[in-house]
Amino acid sequence: LRRMLVERHGSLNKLPFLQFLHIDTDTTMNAIEQYDLKAADDPLSSKVRFSPAERVDLTIEGGTGKYVDHIDTYPHIKRWFRTDGKLAKLGNLGEGAGQVRMASRLGFYHASNFNSISRQLERAQATLKAAVNLQRAQELKFDLDPAHLNIYVVASLAGGTGSGVFLDMGYLLQRHFPNDDRLAMLLLPGFFSAHAGGELRMRANGYAALMELNHYSFGNHFEANWDGKNPEALPPPPFSTTYLIDHKNEAGLAIGSAGQEYDAYRMCAEFLFQDFALSSFAGTKRATRINLANFSLDVYTHNFLNDALGRQQSGDRRSVVGDTYPTRFGSFGLASIAFPTDRVQSACACRLARHILE
Repeated sequence: LRRMLVERHGSLNKLPFLQFLHIDTDTTMNAIEQYDLKAADDPLSSKVRFSPAERVDLTIEGGTGKYVDHIDTYPHIKRWFRTDGKLAKLGNLGEGAGQVRMASRLGFYHASNFNSISRQLERAQATLKAAVNLQRAQELKFDLDPAHLNIYVVASLAGGTGSGVFLDMGYLLQRHFPNDDRLAMLLLPGFFSAHAGGELRMRANGYAALMELNHYSFGNHFEANWDGKNPEALPPPPFSTTYLIDHKNEAGLAIGSAGQEYDAYRMCAEFLFQDFALSSFAGTKRATRINLANFSLDVYTHNFLNDALGRQQSGDRRSVVGDTYPTRFGSFGLASIAFPTDRVQSACACRLARHILE
């Protein structure tokens, strides 16, 4: 997305009304560089790379052992944290969360990290509401309403970091931006099935994350107490709109091939880019999302006959039981028809030149 914006506008500094925050446990160069293009081969690397002010690394100075060994000191963490397993061996999380969801959430709760995230959100909020940036958006014909912002959370549910902190991030955004649209784009584990040795763990992470997302999307409050001082129950849902992105569509057609999941990243980037575009397609896309909002706030009720429950309650009579399911989830796909204008023009020019010479 940042690359598309730089290629279109020359610099992200020209678009101060677009703010970014990158959160990760992995601080290695492989994580910092773009997935399919190394910095040495990328002429736009310095322009598209996240600046230090746009990054929060969920590392823990002193390592995870400080919590494992002294968990009673942190009662707000103890209520959901387990001290057994491989957590104590993950060090400061600088090389990732080891596909352990609880580890990344610990990094989110770590005081210095949580304070950094909160400050960055406050900074972004102040920047987006600054009059000078509103004027800049109007000059470029962008539709910016400081009272109604669009906030996007993009994460994978396969590894430890994204699936471990996406809910906390959603509810923290709800605290800071209660009246704004919060949209989540969540990539499912199928995208990463080619990674050796971790498929079962990734599917388990995805399943657990989706179960929690479903639970907190309707009828259940989220118990938030990130700093251990101010517990609060935040209402559902964590996101206004949630897109679940899988690697195959209904026709069985896959996005990219095994190990080429960056094709999906490009699709998501194009989807977001169109939200900032001024074309008729972009306008229709935004209008469609608004029109679907009322449907996503509904629930689906499935009624069925429960023989066992019926016999228990009233002898031989069967009982009708209703299960409710939130309908807050959707998906999307993008396709384009490309016409090779440059190649056609080049071929025509060559034919014209040959015709002139002959």
